[in-house]
Amino acid sequence: MKNTKSILIGFLIATSMFLFMGQTNSNKNEGRYQISNFVIQGYNTKFYETTFDTYTGKIIDRKWYIESDYKEGKK
Repeated sequence: MKNTKSILIGFLIATSMFLFMGQTNSNKNEGRYQISNFVIQGYNTKFYETTFDTYTGKIIDRKWYIESDYKEGKK
């Protein structure tokens, strides 16, 4: 009888630990911001970049670059 109680208590404690570990409150912002790009080609090619918040739908930032000024890593 004593051995059965020990096994049952151990099982219940282990189960409750897994349940409490699963109840973490993570506040991750993965996927919250999105960047939209488009290009207008003509005499001067222009790159337009818009950053917006996907949760609120608000535009965070808008930028445009001329092709001659645009270099990789320069922003």
